This record gives sequence, structure tokens and C-alpha cells, in this order.
Amino acid sequence: MVLVESLQTSSAIDLSKTKPHKYGPSSSDDFPSTEKEGSGEELSSSNSLKQAVEHIDNEERTILHVAIKYRQLEVFELVSNMEVVMRWMIRRIDNKGNTILHMVGIKREDYVPEKLRGPAFELQDELIWFERVKAVTKAHFIDHRNNEKQTAEGLFANTYKDLRNEAKVLVLVLA
Repeated sequence: MVLVESLQTSSAIDLSKTKPHKYGPSSSDDFPSTEKEGSGEELSSSNSLKQAVEHIDNEERTILHVAIKYRQLEVFELVSNMEVVMRWMIRRIDNKGNTILHMVGIKREDYVPEKLRGPAFELQDELIWFERVKAVTKAHFIDHRNNEKQTAEGLFANTYKDLRNEAKVLVLVLA
């Protein structure tokens, strides 16, 4: 955690001038120690945190965008506790016009639920993520439209409409 504290108070890092990696192409989710199944432990206990915080992938996403997309709560909380870094990251928009709130509405292609649960519980988890991210998003980004002219809420509703319908049918059947 010493590394986290030093990043919060250090003025040597100018995050406004962070650019995509110049030493070659990276994959779209090529963040140090943020594998989809990884956790924030490895990130907070090494120099990877500083590198990950400064990194912007080839789609102009930060570690916060990727942590939200892959539902990495530990990484999200770790970055959220870094006040200076967080102020910069919540303002970043990727090359598709997506804010961090839009990332909640982008479903992963390789998504497999951790537990076998019904659609109502799965939708509830997604809504909790949406509200968690909305709580840290600046007000003027909540109604921001991406390149496809969708707000984050509209994208979320469109992405999870089938899951919502499944949950609705299940509730009606069980009632």
C-alpha cells in the first residue's frame, strides 16, 4: 500500500499527458496484472500498479475501463481510493466514445457467470455494478453519448434487455 500512497501524493506523474504505449502494438486488454481472472492483490503489491495506472491501451482505455468491463471489483476499489488518479481516469473516453459508465453496458464475448444463478440475480449484479460506477462518474458524463449515439443507460438497457425479459418470464412463472 506504500506504492498506492506515494502515487496519490506524488506530483511527478503528469497523468494528463499519458499516451498509448509507443514501443509496439498491444492487445486491447493488455494491462499489467489485470488478467480477466486476476485480482487487485498482485497489482497493489508491486510496481505494476504505477505502470497499469499510466497505461492506455490501443483503444484509449485506462485500467479503470478494463476493470469495469471485466467486473474486477478489487482493481476498481484500488483505483477508486487513489483520489488524484481517479479524477483523471473518470474523465477518460475511449476511441469509441465510451465513458467508464458505458463499460458496464458492454458485455464480454467470453462471459460465463461465476455461479449458476437465475437471470434475475445476474441482472441484479449488473445493476449493482451500474450504480457503483455511476456513483463515481461526474454528472456531465452520465448523459454522454458514445460514437453510436447511445447513453450509458441506453447501452446498458439494450445489452441486458434479453436478460431482463428472461428474468421477467421466470418471475411470472414462479409467482
